[in-house]
Amino acid sequence: MSGWYSISCDDCGEEIRAHEDWDNPPKLCKSCRDARNAKWSVISCEDCGDDIKVHEDWDNPPKICKSCREKRNAKWYTVKCQDCGCDIKVHEDWEHAPKFCKSCKEERDAKWYEKKCEDCGTAFRVCREWEHTPRFCSDCKAKHDAKWFEKPCEECGTAMRVCRDWDKPPRFCPDCKKRHAPKTVRCSHCNKSFEISMGLQLKCRENGWDLPSRCPECKAAAERVKSIAYTRTEQKLFGQVKTDESGRPIKFHYDKHGKFVGQTKTEKNWFGQVKKDDSGKAIKFHFDNTGKKTGQSSTKKNWFGQIKKDETGNAVQYHSNNQGKVTSETRREKNWFGQTKKDETGNAISFQFSKSGKKTGSTEQKKTWVGNAKLDENGKPIQFRKKY
Repeated sequence: MSGWYSISCDDCGEEIRAHEDWDNPPKLCKSCRDARNAKWSVISCEDCGDDIKVHEDWDNPPKICKSCREKRNAKWYTVKCQDCGCDIKVHEDWEHAPKFCKSCKEERDAKWYEKKCEDCGTAFRVCREWEHTPRFCSDCKAKHDAKWFEKPCEECGTAMRVCRDWDKPPRFCPDCKKRHAPKTVRCSHCNKSFEISMGLQLKCRENGWDLPSRCPECKAAAERVKSIAYTRTEQKLFGQVKTDESGRPIKFHYDKHGKFVGQTKTEKNWFGQVKKDDSGKAIKFHFDNTGKKTGQSSTKKNWFGQIKKDETGNAVQYHSNNQGKVTSETRREKNWFGQTKKDETGNAISFQFSKSGKKTGSTEQKKTWVGNAKLDENGKPIQFRKKY
């Protein structure tokens, strides 16, 4: 039989008859081919269900057919990492596509750490690169933020953030506080320096007042004098008149509520003599209710060396502070008939005037309901002060 020849099986080496007209002569014998075919099996594609031939020797057999694999591959595309610029494979079905590659993401994650909220203790993530590390978790921060509200500055109207927990919320913005910063001025009475606070400046501006020209001490002294309602002498435990070091009765001052506010008395000099003014009369020194000296009253001479007198011919009493600066004066006045103005007991009324010449009050005596002058425990008339 011409045209036939023998070849060996590639697997077992057994002789196989082949014809020279065959385009693809067999390489395996029938038994080896059957053995090989037995190793192949058919599974269904997970996507479309088509048959897929799978060999039992494959470590990772395919789960989808070739066409489905091509469709799946078409859904993938490439983006650049925002940090290093390398390629990142991204699927079109992903809701949140990655912006960083794996190594860059690990570097970024290493910058974050956990911290506990100062209020509730809940752990939250914090970045090491943040300049201002948060103290509270998002829930506690929302509660804190809810306590804050905006309030206009009472001076310029600028909105300010104010917390509801503050006992005394600010009334003025920082710019207004800066414009009205505390200033130091000199007292018009004692010439000492004193500070005018920001709040007082703004209060004066709000009410249209002038800034204070007197220091708190001088103002308190003036208020003390204004508060005097009556003056009297007093007795000791044994019925003796209370006197100063020169033997003169001490005058005690009280307000309208009967509260002791100060006293007036004379003093002696180093030689044991009573301190006197230009007219040779004893100088009267004033003290507050704590015993602190607040000023004095005395007469003064004019350019001609004569005692300064009022229109009734009586010496004018000048009241000065501890620095010797005149703050007010006391003098008598005449009525329309040219007579000295008198009180209900027939004694001359003394009028008080401020430094600017404004009448501030008067001192006079009063009668009891039976028509006698009101006397103190020593039998001397009580001097009543009236404010104008």
